[in-house]
Amino acid sequence: CAILKEKGYSFVCNFIGGEGDIDEEQFNDCVRQKMLTEQVKYQGKRFGKLKEMAYEQADVFVLPTYYPNECFPLVILEAMQHSLPVISTFEGGIPDMVKDGINGFLIPQRNAAALAERLELLIRYPQLRKQMGLDGRRSYENNFTLGIFEHRLLAILQDAIK
Repeated sequence: CAILKEKGYSFVCNFIGGEGDIDEEQFNDCVRQKMLTEQVKYQGKRFGKLKEMAYEQADVFVLPTYYPNECFPLVILEAMQHSLPVISTFEGGIPDMVKDGINGFLIPQRNAAALAERLELLIRYPQLRKQMGLDGRRSYENNFTLGIFEHRLLAILQDAIK
């Protein structure tokens, strides 16, 4: 966010989710130190309607995880369901969901410059952002709905029974 601000971009970045490596106070201290209080807000956990509203109001979804046990984060599927382009990392099953350059971008872990570069592309090119979001929605519908999951699980169980 500091990189984007330094380049003169106007944006709002809402951080949603539970506290992790740092708590809310530490997060807000960092935001103040980087002079990002107008651009960056910590919103805490969101559930139900509030979570749906957050997705509906967003333009891009970012999960720059470096958690080594990040298997298959469902928040990415939720973002795809809401036609949002996704920026994430090459961790766990994420590359099975996010196709780099198609429905979002995959970046190296802990690489703020790469993240800022991809965000800048999506800010500068709203049509790219929209197309990636639509491609993500299509991928969600073709590969990740509950019905598809149930069908695949049933096929695996039937195969195992044979």
